[in-house]
Amino acid sequence: MRYINAISILLFIYPLYKYNSYRAFIILFNGLVYHGLTYGNMKMLSIDLICNLLISFYTAYYYPKIFFKGSFCTLLFILNTALFYSNYINSITSQILHVITTHIPFLLMLIIHLESEKMKNITS
Repeated sequence: MRYINAISILLFIYPLYKYNSYRAFIILFNGLVYHGLTYGNMKMLSIDLICNLLISFYTAYYYPKIFFKGSFCTLLFILNTALFYSNYINSITSQILHVITTHIPFLLMLIIHLESEKMKNITS
């Protein structure tokens, strides 16, 4: 069942294809490597977290309207991780919560920002 997250990462193909987004490519590649190939590897987990954190900061800097939504989802990620490592929830529940509270919201925030950039470029 560890592949729930790896499969949900494939959702980032959409912004990669539609907007030619380098951020979506990084998230897709990084997510497939960590969630699909090296799940549980702490070094890859650290790389995954750092890449996603930098992408989040970049997006929030250039589109601050999503800062609080992103912060809330980050808080949910931390809560989910704490619950999992404290053995309050099992792996499957943690993965499903991760998809619902992290992958999907950050995908939507990325698409909103990319669409905003696209509209800004059209009107410029």
